Amino acid sequence: MPVIHAYRRKEATTVELFGISIEFKQNEKKDFVADVTHEGAAERLLGIPEAYREYGVAVVHQAILEASVTAAAAIPASEQSSATAAPEPGVTQARAEAQYVFTNEAGDSIDISAWTAKEIRDFAEANQIDLPKGNGVKVGELRDMLAAALRAGEVE
Repeated sequence: MPVIHAYRRKEATTVELFGISIEFKQNEKKDFVADVTHEGAAERLLGIPEAYREYGVAVVHQAILEASVTAAAAIPASEQSSATAAPEPGVTQARAEAQYVFTNEAGDSIDISAWTAKEIRDFAEANQIDLPKGNGVKVGELRDMLAAALRAGEVE
């Protein structure tokens, strides 16, 4: 059964569903999670995407977009990158840029095509997406890894 993340919670809470108590407690990453063993309760909680999600699964939704807007706003304009990666041979610039644009169910979009390595790492960390540590990975490779993780989260 899944571990479910009550990702908007700022303190421990107990949810009563199907006659059972589900306790969301803070883990070592300071996230409020619960191991939900009742299949119906898990389905019900995951059916409320604005409050719950499967822990450790990258999903593009409003909370991720809010995190990206907050992260981008915190970076001074002078430090933001305006460069975009060159497209692969035979790929139009528009198609190359489109592979880095993600839209949630509400129609809000983020474009990671011009993000710096710091912006990519900050966004990934805020959304529990694992990327290699250190400076040994080029920004284009980090962008591709983040894009792949976001695409994997959209296919459910």
